[in-house]
Amino acid sequence: MNLKRAISAVCAAAVLVSTPLSDLPAQFSAYSHAYAALTEFRYEFSQSPVAMAVQSADDGSLKCEVVTRFPADGVTNGVTTVAELRRLYSGLTVNGFEFSNSSLEGLTAEDIHTSISVLSGTDSNSYDGWYAVTDKDTLDFADMPADNDSKVVQSLSFHIYIDGGAVSRLGMKLGDRIYLNSDGSGFSYYTHTEPSGPITMTVTEATWENNSGMSCAYNSDFEIPGVTKGVTTFGELKALYDGIKVEGYEFMGSTVEGMTETDLVPTIVLMTGSDWNWKAVYNTTKMNFSSDLADVADDDIVQSIAFSISVQDDSFAKLGLKIGDSFVVNPEESEPDYYTYKLLSGRCTAEVVKSNSGQGTGLECTFMAPISLPGVKMGETTVGELKKRFLGVKVEGFEFRESTVEGLTADDFFLATAIMTGENWDWNAAYMTNTMTFSDVLKDVPDSDVVQEMRSQMAITDDAFTRLGLKLGDIITINQNDIRIFLVDDTIMWDEADGADHYEVCHDGITLDYCYTNNSTNFRTAMAMNGLKYGTYTLEIYAVYADNTRKLLGSVDYKYDENTADSDSNTFIYSDNPDGTITITGGTIVTPKLEIPAELDGKKVSAIGNSAFLFQSFITDLVIPEGVKSLDWYCFNTCENLETVTLPDSLEFIDSWAFERCSKLKTISIPANVTRINGGAFAQNSSMTSITCDPANKNYVSVDGVLFTKDMKELVAYPGGIQGGYTVPATVNHIGDAAFYGALGLDSVTILGNLDFIGFEAFAECSKLTDVAIRDGVNYVGYWAFRGCDGIKTLTVPQSVTNIGNQAFGFAYADQKMSGFSLRGYKDSAVNFYAIRHDIPFICIGEASEDNKPFDKDNAKESEVETNPDTPEDEKITTIIATPAFNMKDKSEAGVGLDLSKVKVKAKEIYDEEGIKRAEEALGTEISANKKYSLLDLTLINGDKDYSNGYDGLVEVVIPIPKGHRGKTFYCYRLLDDGTKELIPGKQREDSYVVYLEHFSVYAFVADEEHTCVFSESWDNDKSGHWHECACGKTTEPEAHIAGDWITDVEAAAAEDGHRYKECTICGYIMEEETFKAEKTAAPVISPNGGTFTGSQTVTITCAAPDAVIYYTTDGTTPTVDSTKYAGGFTLTASAAVKAFAVSADAAASDIVTAVFTKKSGGSSSGSSGGSSSGSSGGSSRPSSAKTEETKPAFNGKETSWADIAGSITKLAEGGTVTISLNGNYTVPAEVMKAVADKKIKAVFVVDSLKSWVINGSQIKNAAAVDLTLIQTQKLKTGGLAGTEGVQFTVSSADIPAGIAVSFKADFAGRFANLYKSADGKLVFMGCAKLDSTGKATVPGIDGKGDYAVMLSELSALPGDMNNDGILNALDASEILKYSVGISAGANLAAADLNGDGTVNASDAAAVLRMAVG
Repeated sequence: MNLKRAISAVCAAAVLVSTPLSDLPAQFSAYSHAYAALTEFRYEFSQSPVAMAVQSADDGSLKCEVVTRFPADGVTNGVTTVAELRRLYSGLTVNGFEFSNSSLEGLTAEDIHTSISVLSGTDSNSYDGWYAVTDKDTLDFADMPADNDSKVVQSLSFHIYIDGGAVSRLGMKLGDRIYLNSDGSGFSYYTHTEPSGPITMTVTEATWENNSGMSCAYNSDFEIPGVTKGVTTFGELKALYDGIKVEGYEFMGSTVEGMTETDLVPTIVLMTGSDWNWKAVYNTTKMNFSSDLADVADDDIVQSIAFSISVQDDSFAKLGLKIGDSFVVNPEESEPDYYTYKLLSGRCTAEVVKSNSGQGTGLECTFMAPISLPGVKMGETTVGELKKRFLGVKVEGFEFRESTVEGLTADDFFLATAIMTGENWDWNAAYMTNTMTFSDVLKDVPDSDVVQEMRSQMAITDDAFTRLGLKLGDIITINQNDIRIFLVDDTIMWDEADGADHYEVCHDGITLDYCYTNNSTNFRTAMAMNGLKYGTYTLEIYAVYADNTRKLLGSVDYKYDENTADSDSNTFIYSDNPDGTITITGGTIVTPKLEIPAELDGKKVSAIGNSAFLFQSFITDLVIPEGVKSLDWYCFNTCENLETVTLPDSLEFIDSWAFERCSKLKTISIPANVTRINGGAFAQNSSMTSITCDPANKNYVSVDGVLFTKDMKELVAYPGGIQGGYTVPATVNHIGDAAFYGALGLDSVTILGNLDFIGFEAFAECSKLTDVAIRDGVNYVGYWAFRGCDGIKTLTVPQSVTNIGNQAFGFAYADQKMSGFSLRGYKDSAVNFYAIRHDIPFICIGEASEDNKPFDKDNAKESEVETNPDTPEDEKITTIIATPAFNMKDKSEAGVGLDLSKVKVKAKEIYDEEGIKRAEEALGTEISANKKYSLLDLTLINGDKDYSNGYDGLVEVVIPIPKGHRGKTFYCYRLLDDGTKELIPGKQREDSYVVYLEHFSVYAFVADEEHTCVFSESWDNDKSGHWHECACGKTTEPEAHIAGDWITDVEAAAAEDGHRYKECTICGYIMEEETFKAEKTAAPVISPNGGTFTGSQTVTITCAAPDAVIYYTTDGTTPTVDSTKYAGGFTLTASAAVKAFAVSADAAASDIVTAVFTKKSGGSSSGSSGGSSSGSSGGSSRPSSAKTEETKPAFNGKETSWADIAGSITKLAEGGTVTISLNGNYTVPAEVMKAVADKKIKAVFVVDSLKSWVINGSQIKNAAAVDLTLIQTQKLKTGGLAGTEGVQFTVSSADIPAGIAVSFKADFAGRFANLYKSADGKLVFMGCAKLDSTGKATVPGIDGKGDYAVMLSELSALPGDMNNDGILNALDASEILKYSVGISAGANLAAADLNGDGTVNASDAAAVLRMAVG
């Protein structure tokens, strides 16, 4: 025994028997012998492969290691002392790790090191003792100093780490994952193997509120290599693994009668943070850290990792369990039993074929049904595994009822149960019985053979062939009126239903699959897409017939789990485009954030196809990559949980209904290159409050969140979540298709200006809409325009409306009229005849003028007049009931045949000649003169889409007028069912005629009448103004141009002039253009700004421009870019004249600023702030008139007087920015504030190197006597407030704007600027704002004159702001409720106790909700 061990043995003896030192020699030999008999504790390291992650070390360098903490028998961490550890073992030995390979190329065994360590502490909460050995298999306790013997053991650890030199040499980066001893696949999930049983569980009283009041769970805490509970952060855990998988557990039975696997919930639990926040995934054995735990902060500490099995709440009553009951899951004594397979007695069809047996008649006819057993995978499960799981199989349930062969009975069949095994599919069967015992039938089959197939079959006996005269080729069907449904390896199969058009697989009202064959596999994908959790579901199968009637065929129970679910990554399908790009047409989406790939299989994605991701409720965030140009019909329709959408700059086209019914989408931004958005693209989005648009877009513009065409003539889309009424701007003459569709918050609409067109479904489903004022001048109202507007009880339609689409007014939905609805209008007007056709009560308020009677009055037959008793007597009330005969008389005879070969049809634009060619190919004939085409034929001309199955939208048809017939009046009519003709009003042009068509046939002709001018819709223009012009040369509506704001198309830079122009806001004519220089970089600020000093003086130079570079001199010479580059504060030891300027990448060089420093002998420094400051106690008092020159403010870097500053501002152009350094002057005179307001200047008042104030002159309401005082010294008592004082100021006029911008150093980014006002000696919270990344924010809450203070704090002071985001809403109430039940720590407890009772509970949550809704 060596000396150290002998000393340790003596010490151990003294501790064990408390022997006096004088007696030790007599006892020594016995105790030294006992100590020598100790052995080391051995730990077997079995993890392979080994996952490691590159992390930051305490000294800022990078490290890559994995730490495995292991238990030792008899050692309790935090309790057992180091001395007691010595008495138990002689040391620690770790076996099992040897480096063989790595996922990182170049990593060798020499780069890998190991260590074994003992961590200890003075108590259970400290970790100040450490001993380790490196690159050894054994840590010998005899070598360990006795210094830590009195401390408690905190952990025993085995470390594997990469040498720091190798980390650098191999270019490892933070976050890199490395796998040691890997087979090449590595592992993204940590796999924990859980024993399958037996598991004992006991029912206890529930500690949380549930229906049963009971709880019963098994919990298994487990370790993960590289993770130390209570130390490792969640971010470090994610760096090692993507998630956790649990293997080994499978329900095999229970001592509770009737218990099945659906009664138990397997759960993975992770507890994090100081409050041990519970995060779990249920009914699964797989947890993904990114998707399942997205709300866990990376810096939260991992406290516990466990696998749990619990009893479903509703299973307690079903199974008769009560508190105190104990039972065993997967008991050891359970033996395999027969599995009873229920064979469905459905329709079966078989053919009489030749027999292979060579016996009897030589014929056979067999009816077969597949058998599936739980937990048995055909083609994977071995015979040995099958026999361990089941004793055999019993087939029950089949009943013979009928047959297509007369005389065939149940006695004519014999039953067999067969199983095919091995590579050759060897046949093994039990005959003339419904029971197969595996030990008998498979006794000669090797246990290693794979089970390939199991089936039950019924064969017709030889006697029946002879008796019934059956022959080769006969088809026999039994139970022909039944339908069987069965499940085979995750495929649902069923018998075909006669006459069915297709089938649907459904669950709980959700259609999971549409099938045109009698089987389904896609239902599994749909279960993931609909967010269904793992569990057992009942799936119904329906037959759907041509008339859309549905028949339930039956149902099947399906277990959905990680073994049957599709991949946990998104997959996509696509179609090829002629230009080599692809269109994504769908895919399997299983992640909430959907990032569309830019390429698939090396092909660039350019479009998202029709209905590609329709009904994908699983998606919450959508990112579409650059390169995508088109979003087609319904591509993201009804993505009900979609919250954010990122569109690429490459996008050009958004089709109809692309983002309809995305009920959680609040806003969307239209990129600059979008040229076309079809109607209804954003319809029925009840949460959407804003549609924004890139200002550079030349086709669209957003005003107050509403989307218009750039010329403001068409209202394209109105966000459905905006509440209240809306006034359509006067410039709008066209309300687009479905523009307001589903705007549930809209209650009134006022239409101004020159509106003449209301598109189809324009206001459909606006259920709160009660008041609509349709102005006189509107010509067209599209079909279904006001469908579903239940709040409108009566509607006045002016006589100018001559074209009304089908069911435009008075219908709740298709073909279903609203009760209690009536129309008001003029006799013989379009709305009069619309009311007749649809049998809607009509209130006559006058007679239409001849110009506004679009129908043939001579053939309109009036009925008797009926009076409405609820209408005032002074109004004429006429209800016309008889239907007029729309006979165009002899006008058609005056017509001539038109050459329709150039007819072009569009939904939003006229298509080119290529579209005509495609139409002729589709029709199989030339589009020629004197030929009538139905609408469906015409829509084929649309080269963009094929609507050959019908079109639900309005189609604009442009029909050219032959040259020989121009100048005549043009007509278009439709044929009614009775053969009569009805005139279709349209727009007359010189060379063409435009009509808007729905579902009817069309024919055109001209009549010999005088020319009527048709003025162009687009503007003609020159420098004098703009106008509309007819093809004959006449003009109308001449107007002068209206100049818009400057539009910059080339930004100015330091080395290049910019270019900008103004265009007419009506017609787009460019009225003015110019080049301009880049703005100067903000002048630097020298601090202190000159003065006298003794000894030495430190000088700093700062610049408000974040990317500015500063150059300076100290000898009074003019600085250049070759002068000293400012890199930090410098020290003067002699008099100096410091001159400096700044320059940034996108701006010109700043003005040069100067500060003169004079060194004096003796005395104290006086140059720190450019002179002494007045107001040291008053705060808001004005500076002394005896100020020296050094205390003057500086304007754009040059010292001057306040009067000169005011004068300089008055000479500036409106809208500029100036910087004023206060230099100790804290009251800004009214004359300066007035100049700032008059010129709408943005003035930056620099207080010191940390903070500044920004005043926007355009927001000052009354500039007559505005002044602002920034308080230099402590005036208000802010010591009791949370945070650090930012600045204090006084507002001496009530006209300062309600929000004043503040600017601090970027170091303070992310903090809250909390604003307080002094009231009765107390500071009252007024508002708050979070500083952006540059340290700036606009603080609301200034409500008039008074003293204010801004405090910088990590926490918002907004009452009730529990989640600390500076906004009071329902999220804060939710966080308070989570805190009150212990599942959230709460980010801002100080603000949550609204009722001041000292606790945060549901009462505070209710108060937050009341405040949030006002």
